[in-house]
Amino acid sequence: MRRTGKTYFGFQKLRELEEAGVPRSQIIMNFEDERLLPFTTEDFQWIPDAFFRLFPDSRHTAVHW
Repeated sequence: MRRTGKTYFGFQKLRELEEAGVPRSQIIMNFEDERLLPFTTEDFQWIPDAFFRLFPDSRHTAVHW
């Protein structure tokens, strides 16, 4: 939906995670990258899979919300 506060919610969560001590390098946030098109709901699982391949040590310290 348009104009429902999705971006604000994302930035709010980003700030909360940073205030909780989570390094920015451990937070995935940008979904506006054109390389993600066409992106479907089934593709969401690829995000943590790819992240943990790049940062395997984060698997034990990742914050999920």
